[in-house]
Amino acid sequence: METEIKFEHVGIADILARYTLNLPLNQREYSWEDEHVQDLLQDIANSIRDRREAYFLGTIVLTISKTGALEVADGQQRLATTTMILAAIRDFYLEANDDTRASAIEAKFLFETDMDSAERRPKLTLNSDDNVFFQTKVLARPAQRGEINPSRRSHKLIQKAFIQIKKFLSQ
Repeated sequence: METEIKFEHVGIADILARYTLNLPLNQREYSWEDEHVQDLLQDIANSIRDRREAYFLGTIVLTISKTGALEVADGQQRLATTTMILAAIRDFYLEANDDTRASAIEAKFLFETDMDSAERRPKLTLNSDDNVFFQTKVLARPAQRGEINPSRRSHKLIQKAFIQIKKFLSQ
């Protein structure tokens, strides 16, 4: 069995732009509480305010599944929350009737299009307990969000985090 470990210094936005990522079945559900989301938002805002060239968000560990898909071994909370930030920015552009920029964020960070089937797939797929809720309440455009109630603790946390992010960005 050949094992190769590679390290690459890449920003989280680049990871979301370059790869389609899945969470393996054994990954836990979304678990970030308000303070985790607030800390991330404040750290990013401070980094922008201070005009820092880079902001270290932590290490993301990816593995390759037996099917060849990239799976998130570590960093799912940061990836999911960053995806929510990007979806909230997309929603901000949609509210401002700027579909061009909203579509650019979707195409670069949120979705990929399969060239054979023309099917649009999320760049980040959460575990089986959270994925449908995440796609319906976060990734879908506001006008296309389906009626789905949070049935798990993780769904409530996703919903709270997304509302918190949108409120932070509006300020």
